[in-house]
Amino acid sequence: MVSLIKRKLLGLLGASFLTLATVSPVMAAPAPSPASGNTREAVTSEAIAPLIKEAATANGFSERLVLWDVQEGSIQVGITEPTGRERAALQKALPLPVRVTNEEPIEDMVKRTKVDGPVAIETVPSKGKPGAEQSPSLMAATASPPLIDSTPYYGGARIVRTYSSGGSNYVTQCTAGGVYTSGGSRVMATAGHCGPNGAHWYQGYRDPADGRVYVSGSMGNTYASHYGGGAIDAAMISGSSYAPSIWTSSTSSLPIAGQAAVGHGTSVCTGGSFTGFVCGGTVDLVDICVNYTDGNTVCGQDRANAAYRLVQSGDSGGPTVVNNGGSSASMAGIISGGTASGTSVYFTHINRVVNTLGVAVARY
Repeated sequence: MVSLIKRKLLGLLGASFLTLATVSPVMAAPAPSPASGNTREAVTSEAIAPLIKEAATANGFSERLVLWDVQEGSIQVGITEPTGRERAALQKALPLPVRVTNEEPIEDMVKRTKVDGPVAIETVPSKGKPGAEQSPSLMAATASPPLIDSTPYYGGARIVRTYSSGGSNYVTQCTAGGVYTSGGSRVMATAGHCGPNGAHWYQGYRDPADGRVYVSGSMGNTYASHYGGGAIDAAMISGSSYAPSIWTSSTSSLPIAGQAAVGHGTSVCTGGSFTGFVCGGTVDLVDICVNYTDGNTVCGQDRANAAYRLVQSGDSGGPTVVNNGGSSASMAGIISGGTASGTSVYFTHINRVVNTLGVAVARY
């Protein structure tokens, strides 16, 4: 008898996939014919999310479920340290061939610091671009990109906000993700998990040496924030002056030429304000759903890998781009999360950002 999960999924896939329900769990079914119309477009990672989670809960690995991706005629499911029993359970539960991979847990890349009492905020005058003014601290003087930017703000600059919650005080640091246009106005991107709608951001940073927050001015307020519940991870900030460039060092930047085409094998650069501008990540997963360690499910994610660190805490919201030979860059997405080692970065696919938030990539 076909399980309830299979019945639900077969309803998504269409009647022509009914024969797949009887395929042996140890054999891979042939990919559907393109002429049938039942390719990847027939079912998405979002649509299958409840079914994947139901199988994970029923078989006791929901806390180790990391990602899933509906591919051509099959489903990839990533679990931390999967067992043979779990592999067999997934294959039995789902009517398409299932490939189970061992995956590291995924963390969001926000830097959130609990502090004692209200935080002092100090405005630091800027010398302007290129190589905006650094604060008096050694930390700022050696940073890349510059921690104190100047208007119009670039992608890759650090952003900071202070707030109180549950009787405690916090400082959150993320990264500006690059400039988009909305209704004829320029806006700045960041990650949705960095802050809710209405959150006020400064351009600047918290210095751990003295606990103070140094800023150049207001970056603006968050709107159109999306995160969790199977949504994408993205938000926009409005209320200041922005320019379509991204920082690549403390004194250099690249103009944005437009929107990149991102697929398997694309080489990308990440521009987190803590890690800096790093190139050489290779995309191996496109438009997938992931489970973050905070319990949220986020879809519309791409993954890129390298043998070295691409991302760390505080890089959330930063730009992911394709480097056009050093003369310009094309926007590929928004940094969302990564593994503890930082060698894998997850970012919101650029098409999802544009289509979901109703914006366009700003360009020079």
